[in-house]
Formats: sequence, structure tokens, C-alpha cells
Amino acid sequence: VDMKSDASHPLAQLANAIAHLAVASYWIAASVLIVAYALHFTPVIATRWAYACLSGWAFTWLVLDVVKVGLSAILELSELSQRKSISEHIKVKERVRLKTERKKRQMEVLG
Repeated sequence: VDMKSDASHPLAQLANAIAHLAVASYWIAASVLIVAYALHFTPVIATRWAYACLSGWAFTWLVLDVVKVGLSAILELSELSQRKSISEHIKVKERVRLKTERKKRQMEVLG
């Protein structure tokens, strides 16, 4: 299912909404857990805990962004390959048509 914002199919819109809901739920749950654990820490440990959480989120964001870019690149290359294939198919059909016409003219000349 395409996750673009201009998704018009109802199932695509539902999948898009579920994906956004999952991300929001993750961030809410993570924030609640961070605060719940940090309340019992000393100020120094709480600061280290916050840095650890932020660096974990940054790393997760980086990995997810790299995966997203990789998948987008694969999709674009696949679409390019399909466009080239269609273009080549049209050219092959045209060559076959030209050869058929040439062969017909040769047969008419001989016959």
C-alpha cells in the first residue's frame, strides 16, 4: 500500500492513518516510560538517562530514514526499469513490423 499523503484509495488512507497512529503511540509510550524511570533517579543519572534516550531515538530515526531512502531508491530503479522495458518492447514491435513489411515487399517482387 502506498504511504504517500495523496493516497486516494480508502485502504491506503486507513493504512496511512494506522501508520501515523503507531508512530504517535510509540512516542507517547516512550515518553511515559522515560519520565516514569527518570523520577526515581538522581539528577546526574536522570541527565544521563535522558541523553541515552535521545541518542537511542536519534539512532532509531537515522536507521529508519536510511531504510526509507533505500526503499525509495529501489522503487525508483524498479519503475525506471519498467519504463525502459516498455520502451524497448515498443521498439521491438516496430522493428518486427518493419521487417514484416519489407518481407512482404520482397515476396511481392518475387511473386
